[in-house]
Amino acid sequence: MADQPDRGNRRDPRDSARDAGAEIGTALSRAAEVAGAAITQVGQVAGDAMLGFFGRVGGRRDELVTDVVPELMPLHPLSPGDEAHTRLRLVNGEGSATEPFAVRATELTSDAGDKIPADSVVVPAQQRVLAANASDTVRVTLRVPDDAKAGVYSGELKADAGGVEPAPLVLEVR
Repeated sequence: MADQPDRGNRRDPRDSARDAGAEIGTALSRAAEVAGAAITQVGQVAGDAMLGFFGRVGGRRDELVTDVVPELMPLHPLSPGDEAHTRLRLVNGEGSATEPFAVRATELTSDAGDKIPADSVVVPAQQRVLAANASDTVRVTLRVPDDAKAGVYSGELKADAGGVEPAPLVLEVR
């Protein structure tokens, strides 16, 4: 164009400003994603802590009848291929700490004899100890296999130590 001065090999400042604006926008979007993930993590930790202190929503607390009582938050009906997250609440109502234990899942079986393998239920493998008169929550992830048939499946979440009652795990697949 005839009315613009010859800049040689230098870039137009307006192009540089647009590029800088785009880079700032990308950086802000990424920062928002990271902040959102951090807020989600904080919310999960806070939810675990609140569940540990207050029990189920609505203030209902069952009486403790064993050394360690597991309580599993209910799962909603799922479809093949779905993934669901819940929490297992462990309560030690005794005056002394538990022995170290880990939690594992059993195979889930329907009334019709169909199976969902135990490895479809993901529980952190770490050993845990519950202090006297304390509680803890364990995040549980359930992945329904793509070929799972409709039905109600039952299994358990079990500890590998004595004194810890198994928690029933019931799942409806639609």
